[in-house]
Amino acid sequence: MRRLTTIIIAILLFLPLSGFADAPTGDVSEPVIKSAVFYYCKTGTGYLGSIAKNLSFPVGRLDAETLIREWLNFDGDGLLSRPGSGAALSLAASQPLELSGSTLTVNLSSSALQLDKSELYALCQCLTNTLTESGSIKYVNFIVEGHPLSIDIRGLLPLGAFSRSVGTNVESAYEILASRRVSADGSAESQSFDKSITLYYPALYSRGILAETRSVSFAGQSAQQVLNTILSEISKSAQTLSCAIPLPSLTSFLAAVPSLAPVSGGGVKACFSFTEPLNTALSQQGVTRSVFLASLCYTVCTFYPEAMGIDVTIGETHISNVSPSGVFDGESRIDFTDYLQQRRSYSGFLMNTISLYYIEDDHLTEIMRPVQQSAAALPRTTALEWLRGAAPYDSKSAVYPLGAAFYDSDIIGISISGELLTINFSSAVKNAFLSLDSQRERLACYALVNTLCSLPNVRRVQFYFANSDEGELAGGVYWGGDFWLNPGIVR
Repeated sequence: MRRLTTIIIAILLFLPLSGFADAPTGDVSEPVIKSAVFYYCKTGTGYLGSIAKNLSFPVGRLDAETLIREWLNFDGDGLLSRPGSGAALSLAASQPLELSGSTLTVNLSSSALQLDKSELYALCQCLTNTLTESGSIKYVNFIVEGHPLSIDIRGLLPLGAFSRSVGTNVESAYEILASRRVSADGSAESQSFDKSITLYYPALYSRGILAETRSVSFAGQSAQQVLNTILSEISKSAQTLSCAIPLPSLTSFLAAVPSLAPVSGGGVKACFSFTEPLNTALSQQGVTRSVFLASLCYTVCTFYPEAMGIDVTIGETHISNVSPSGVFDGESRIDFTDYLQQRRSYSGFLMNTISLYYIEDDHLTEIMRPVQQSAAALPRTTALEWLRGAAPYDSKSAVYPLGAAFYDSDIIGISISGELLTINFSSAVKNAFLSLDSQRERLACYALVNTLCSLPNVRRVQFYFANSDEGELAGGVYWGGDFWLNPGIVR
């Protein structure tokens, strides 16, 4: 009996580590349990303190959403207090979060408008520190019901994008920022300021727009100065985005000075009038009109205080609608009431990038591919984009090893349990691997493994083909068991 027990234990020890016994059909994942750090105000000090707790994070949803909802549930413990605790704060019901690159935009409900400016600033800094703890998010924008905020009552000084600041006294930091406010009898033109602003650039092949945040100096706070500076900055090349297209020099095509106009129901719209040659310049840059307008609208309506939207004229055309074209999969036409282009009009244009690994000579190389930000966190999106092969809008060229592209139906199922991702491919994908020589098969296998291990929390990958756990296919890899990330094969 003792010998039999020993044999059973030995067998169990050598079984592959797997969270699921069967090949998955459909997509099913267990929540990931991990520690999170939350920042709040130390009572009566102006400084921030933190507490850590374990949380359950659903797979395929931004971790930021789980963090924010948990942060909002804190009622204080005597030592730490939550800014805005007197208001019933919540995320907005529509498009509460957007993530593009390292920039997250948090859309709060209208209850946030009950807070005074200093309390709002403290809330934003506490949440920013909480959301940037993992390191993948560097900047955080805060808007309310889709509209940007200001630091001052007059609505001249933008709140801007926040970055991590752990040891700062938030009360003192707010007073320093507030000192840049224009006094009641002061001149907005003479009060300069520096702010981090998120610029939204056209993605390659006008596939959508991508965010990049950087610090910008503004000579003054008049609408003309701020809007002109925005046009100048977005006309410069992106500094960190490898999948972005530069815009032409927009200020060179202005037919009139940018201005503000009131909007029915409150707020303002930014009005831009450009000359007809802008159409040609955009075409030469490979930027469609719809993507250009999405870029401009998102940039202005994430930054300029109380901006409800933009109103744009190009030549003799006062733009009342756009028809997305090219590779962008959007609505056939978007209409604007009273010429008002709102941020939400272009929400489907916002992209994020995912990591894919393909072959370059005898090694792998990482490429970045823009995908719609609403789907970027889904494991199926990454797997499917890899199967589609190399694309002209990738950050650089590389070789897709399987030749033919595949489709959503070729992914029978994906499951995630802990650090293990299990994926079940169709027999067509299996046959594509069988057609490779052994060296190419090994490279192709690890191109896929490294791609899937770029997903949050995934450290190991297990493969099934048509519901079967395969051993050898082309002779270069043993497909049974688990695969780990192989950084040594990447250059």
